[in-house]
Amino acid sequence: GWLLTAEILELIESGCPNVVCAQPFACLPNHVTGRGMFGKIRRLHPEANIVSIDYDPGASEANQLNRIKLMISAAKKAHRAAEEARNSEKAAGIAILISVEPTLGNFPTSVRRYLSRQIDG
Repeated sequence: GWLLTAEILELIESGCPNVVCAQPFACLPNHVTGRGMFGKIRRLHPEANIVSIDYDPGASEANQLNRIKLMISAAKKAHRAAEEARNSEKAAGIAILISVEPTLGNFPTSVRRYLSRQIDG
């Protein structure tokens, strides 16, 4: 959580402007240093597409999936626009940062399946 902002900036600056930031509900370090800096990151890097997803047993599975799908849709749309504008062959990078918990295990099964399909191709 504490180094999340630096990790996001590193990803953006290395060509991966699309970041899913997944963290346990009420993760104070991420809430303060991660989410608190999203606005500043977006001002510094207008191409940044960052979405924050809380996971806990009470989180709405549909809400998590919809937010992730919306983020990926925006990433693909931005990539197509950039590709058309400069005819680039660079792939749209999507990173998934999972704060505190190093696996997708705490997400509902359908969210894990969807993320795994997106990561694998």
